[in-house]
Amino acid sequence: MVKVNSRKTVLMATQKKLPKVNKNQEVLVKICKMVSFITAVTISPTHESSSNQIGSAKFWQILMRIFRSTAFVISFYYVHQLVSFYVALGFYSTDICGLILQVVLNAKRRQISNTLNMLSRVLHVSNPRCSIVKKYVTRSLILFLISVSVCIPSLIYFSFVIEWQTYKKSVQFPFHVPPGGLHDACLGFVLVSLIYSGASGGFTCALVSMLCTIIYLILSMIIASYRTSLKHKLKTQDLSAFIFNETKILKFVVTLVESVDRAWNLCAFWQYCELTSLIFIIVTIIISKSFSHSGLVNTFMVFNFLNVLYLFYSVTMNGSSVKREGEKLKKIGLECSEGVSRHSFLMSSEKERSFPSFSLLLENIRDNPLKVTAGDMFVIEKTIFLAMMNATVTYSIIMYQIA
Repeated sequence: MVKVNSRKTVLMATQKKLPKVNKNQEVLVKICKMVSFITAVTISPTHESSSNQIGSAKFWQILMRIFRSTAFVISFYYVHQLVSFYVALGFYSTDICGLILQVVLNAKRRQISNTLNMLSRVLHVSNPRCSIVKKYVTRSLILFLISVSVCIPSLIYFSFVIEWQTYKKSVQFPFHVPPGGLHDACLGFVLVSLIYSGASGGFTCALVSMLCTIIYLILSMIIASYRTSLKHKLKTQDLSAFIFNETKILKFVVTLVESVDRAWNLCAFWQYCELTSLIFIIVTIIISKSFSHSGLVNTFMVFNFLNVLYLFYSVTMNGSSVKREGEKLKKIGLECSEGVSRHSFLMSSEKERSFPSFSLLLENIRDNPLKVTAGDMFVIEKTIFLAMMNATVTYSIIMYQIA
């Protein structure tokens, strides 16, 4: 097993060799700025920008939190008067899980920033020509902006144009509001609060899912790079030339995986809670046909369903790639161990001293599974997505028969 007291030493020794700023950090800054803007929580892959926060940024965060809290309370009070039961469930799920995600991000913002910083710098050292991260971040931001440009105008059009007269008759305020301009202003404020609260929770989940996916992607690439390097050295070099250094690198990789898991497991858990609930709620809304304008609403719901399903798929598949690369690393050790064992009998007595270190390296690879979890409750692997698809299809068939 890897000893805990040696991990801090390995981290400090490795950090000295890493560059201060690299292209991966510059790319991650883009999505981190979006997360910070939506959640009012400062997250940055560079230590400089995360530690030096100006007064205007703090004021903006405080203002956003006050407005979000107000919108959250108003949304919970009025949502059952404005929309049907199933749609209200969607708002409740989005608001609650989004708010919890923002609280978790705020509590773990330093850990998350540190892991982003370390991952980007290690990837730059292990694979400096890699452009996958940049492409994925660019694609994710484009998809996010498309979703924003579709969801916000659709919600505004549906609330203030299609259902405005219905809301004027159905909404009851806890205090007397005379009809006319003041009543319309109060109703408009309620609708804006409802839209903002729901959009804030949904966009928080989307951006955190994208960031979590990128982190899992980078982590799996680092493990794959280490596995490829170790396999090449085991086949082409003598053990005495690299085995002691490889043991230290393995300790660092294990520490890195555990650090990422500690920083992100709660975020991953609440993402799964929100995404899973939204999948079933959206299916129920589409099948129940509880709206008079069913064509417009169903189109909007199908669009949201595809977005939610894509986020669930991305987080699960990239999270499972960490475990998959860890299993491949174990296989590499087992494949090369037999050849190394035979070769050790031909070594000189001085080189034979490195064979126990190789055995220790194999033991560490076997006893330290590389994986990420959701809240330390379950390991993120591909079977989760398959089980989710199976449950969704079964639920859709049952709901269709009942409807």
